[in-house]
Amino acid sequence: MAALTKEKAEKALGELVDEGQFSATEAKETTDKIAEDGKREFESATNQ
Repeated sequence: MAALTKEKAEKALGELVDEGQFSATEAKETTDKIAEDGKREFESATNQ
């Protein structure tokens, strides 16, 4: 199972913000969504 930590997502999206491809708000919202989706997937996988 591949995992993307919130910290890695923040770093990658931060680079896009620095390049002007993402706004800081978009990056935070995307990071939060990635973290929440990952948490749900982990809980689902461990409950089976």
